[in-house]
Amino acid sequence: MNQTQPIENNSTNQISLAKSNPVKSNSKLAIYLAGLSLSCSVYLAYQGIWGPSGLQQQLIINRSYQQQLAQLTQDNLKLAQQLNQLQQQQQQLTKRINQLDPSDFTLLVVQLTKLISGANQSILLFHDYLGAEQQLSLAQNLIHHQQVNDPRFMALKINLAKDILMLQQNLPNDDTLLLVKLNQVSSEFKQLNLSYSSPHSTKNSDYPTSTWWQTLLKSMHNYLVNLVTIEKITSQQDLNSQANNLVNSNELTQLALVLLQAKEAVINHDPAKWQTSLMWLIQLSKSYPPSAQQLTLINHLNDLQQQSVSINLVNLNNSLAELAKLQTIKP
Repeated sequence: MNQTQPIENNSTNQISLAKSNPVKSNSKLAIYLAGLSLSCSVYLAYQGIWGPSGLQQQLIINRSYQQQLAQLTQDNLKLAQQLNQLQQQQQQLTKRINQLDPSDFTLLVVQLTKLISGANQSILLFHDYLGAEQQLSLAQNLIHHQQVNDPRFMALKINLAKDILMLQQNLPNDDTLLLVKLNQVSSEFKQLNLSYSSPHSTKNSDYPTSTWWQTLLKSMHNYLVNLVTIEKITSQQDLNSQANNLVNSNELTQLALVLLQAKEAVINHDPAKWQTSLMWLIQLSKSYPPSAQQLTLINHLNDLQQQSVSINLVNLNNSLAELAKLQTIKP
């Protein structure tokens, strides 16, 4: 009986242990699940507050947006102030423009200043009397059409008329036309020279065949003989021959230099040099034998000699003085 009792106790314990094991395993699983859910909750809470899309990050982004919005608001206020200032300045300028409102008198004085000053520069810098006369005539027409009865322009009108008359009386010759005529004279001289000039005849002595030094002496002899030519004029044929040989290479060079001197006299408006050059050309033209070409050339040179290359100095001081007075008048 005693042996059977421990056996029963052991079986009872095993049954009780078997019954208690499912309870312990279920509790562990619940603990695990609770811990997992807690961890997820903590993670989600962390991500929700401090994560990239969390509350804290959203607050930072909102603060940045608020700062940008405040900056944009300030910039907008500044722009509004600047726009208001510009509008005020525009209104002030509009008032000033309305107050100024340049009259016909002021505009006419400005136009006259440009024309008369331009005419004065044409006279002083370019000796362009014709251009100056045209500008003064235009100024005179402006006064006539716009302020014909204004007594303030009466003195200027009188001085403009005097200046225009003075320019018309002292108009210089056209420099370009004179230069063209000088080129024509040069061509006529060349044609005349081709018609009457002939090469110099030289008499070469017949030397026998000799050594080199004899050849040298012969060349020197020919050179010295050709330097000076002395001819005796005994007949009309000799006279014509002498006239034909008058214009040689040296005289052609001198002719070119005198023509160049005459052109310089035209450009520099030097009457003394102009007359001297033409007198030499006329004298040279008369040295040719009489012919139609020579007569035409002499007539052209005489016409040029009558032309003046000098310029009489003209000033617009009186008109400029009256214009300065008009500039000081307030309309």
